[in-house]
Amino acid sequence: MSVPSEPYPNDQFQHHYEAVQFVRQAIDIAARDPDLTKDGKANAVGICRVVLEVAADLYGVDGKEMLLEWNLGRSEIIGRVVERLVASGLAKRALVEPSRAYENLFDVNHPPETWTLKWTDQS
Repeated sequence: MSVPSEPYPNDQFQHHYEAVQFVRQAIDIAARDPDLTKDGKANAVGICRVVLEVAADLYGVDGKEMLLEWNLGRSEIIGRVVERLVASGLAKRALVEPSRAYENLFDVNHPPETWTLKWTDQS
């Protein structure tokens, strides 16, 4: 199996190996946390929370810039990477929600108070 770094047809987004692995690790972390799972799956909210929290933990105030550099600054993009991981066999469909669940959760170019992703939301 190869890491999905090439874009799908008609897809303007391409991701470096490190970015893909970052999302893969977020899936693994979310899947082990009962507060971040729903119906036995690492839910989109949980995976996005992990992406944002780990970026802040590892890169501090530069976390936003790292996410943007890796083209992971919007939840829809996280969903697209998750779908690529599933398509390549590096994540199991049974353990993650479909990409539509990632729509409009966050965009690091907008203030967090405008995001639909909330830390108190357990969905």
